[in-house]
Amino acid sequence: MIVTLKDAQSNLTKLVQRALDGEEIVIADKSAEAGVKLVPVGPVPRKRPQYGHWAGKMPPMDLERFRPLTDEELREEGFELCLPDDK
Repeated sequence: MIVTLKDAQSNLTKLVQRALDGEEIVIADKSAEAGVKLVPVGPVPRKRPQYGHWAGKMPPMDLERFRPLTDEELREEGFELCLPDDK
């Protein structure tokens, strides 16, 4: 079966099923000078996730950056309103 690219776009699901059932499907451009064949390839292997892929590739994290700021540091940065009132 030869179909145009436009027909293939609107009926791709049906064409794939027909190819899986053994029918030869050729998708051609308007001029029919170039085309591709839709063929089944068998079971598609599933790629398993690679856990720890970034292990050893990232620099160690400086946990000091995530510590809470002291009252003095908050004042220096201009966050006086976030501090409790001194009474």
